Amino acid sequence: MNPRDTIMLRERAITGIFKVVEIKKQKWVYRVRVQKDSLIHYRYQSCHDTSYQEMYYYPIYEVFTVKTEKLKGYKKIKKGEKYELIVNPYFEHDIWTDFSVRGVYIKGKHVGIATGMENIYTSPNINGLYYIGPALHKTR
Repeated sequence: MNPRDTIMLRERAITGIFKVVEIKKQKWVYRVRVQKDSLIHYRYQSCHDTSYQEMYYYPIYEVFTVKTEKLKGYKKIKKGEKYELIVNPYFEHDIWTDFSVRGVYIKGKHVGIATGMENIYTSPNINGLYYIGPALHKTR
């Protein structure tokens, strides 16, 4: 891995507590929608006048993880449960919402993914449908 990629990942990583909103199975991957547990504040100027609009929301990310065999000693993630995660963007820059299939490599496996989101995300804390806690991830 290029050292610049590692630095970029660290800078763009999203950390915190996330609630699992949905789990979908695709051909070789799981698509795990997670919602960050803390509000994001967004302020923008209306294009119709000079006033500013305030918006608060809980961001949602789609984390993709390659299917695995059963991992002994680890708990399966469950819809509705909260987990401490590191969520990493796959691409260096977010793009406009896009439904195009993009070929990406996740844990060495090439898969085609269409999200409708600005980026594709992975997490070192989710392996298949199993949760790898932050303390365990650092030592492995």
